Amino acid sequence: MAAVPLGSNGWHFGGAASLGPLTGSCTAAAWSRDGKWMYFTANPGGVNHIFRQRFPDGQVEQVTAGPTEEEGGAISPDGRSLVTAVAMQNGALWIHDAKGERPIAVEGNGRNPKFIPGGKRLCYLVVKEATSKFAWFRNPGELRIADLESGRSESVVSGFEVHDYDISRDGKQVVIEAIGKDGKHRLWIAQLDRSSPPAQIPNVEGAQPRFGPSGEVIFRHAESAFRVRLNGTGLQKAFEQPVYLLWGVSPDVSGS
Repeated sequence: MAAVPLGSNGWHFGGAASLGPLTGSCTAAAWSRDGKWMYFTANPGGVNHIFRQRFPDGQVEQVTAGPTEEEGGAISPDGRSLVTAVAMQNGALWIHDAKGERPIAVEGNGRNPKFIPGGKRLCYLVVKEATSKFAWFRNPGELRIADLESGRSESVVSGFEVHDYDISRDGKQVVIEAIGKDGKHRLWIAQLDRSSPPAQIPNVEGAQPRFGPSGEVIFRHAESAFRVRLNGTGLQKAFEQPVYLLWGVSPDVSGS
């Protein structure tokens, strides 16, 4: 537990104004007794920190920062401090096989592991902060590949902060989502054996790329899913229904 100075005389819960960071979600909130300030915990960066904002239209001010995160709060008897729970999340990767259970050596937090066909190698992301499954887009990382027999690991692509990725069905390629120089989410194709440099799929902007059954890439853009060939041709909508999250693609042509 930790006490955070408030700079106001106290809190009371209430109010329904829309305040706080434009991204992320609010997990706890309270008002100062004079109704001029609102204090809350929110996770715009993928982890919870304490923020405050002058009501009704003040600028959002971040009160706490760092690798730890804060959750909830209670006012101290003198009304000058907020008592909150402070913790640090860690994401670890473990393998369970005939040899038993053992960790994958990760310098940081491991996230989004995927076996390469054959089951002897594993791709995963190394990120700075452990975040929930639904906050992957706020916490890009380095894409690495581990040999499960030798324990060695190496980077798949250099110079990319990867938001999401998928492995081709033959285990030779990976499609990655990374932010380009224009600030937009772009898709790249890389060889897992690093025999050639990554190549961007031209004229495509999107997220959550997945290899389709015929080698094309299916991805999400806005509230729709599209498919495109690796050379950027054949771009078309994959489904007529809205798609808000794209976790995987079935082996057949029509399913998802």
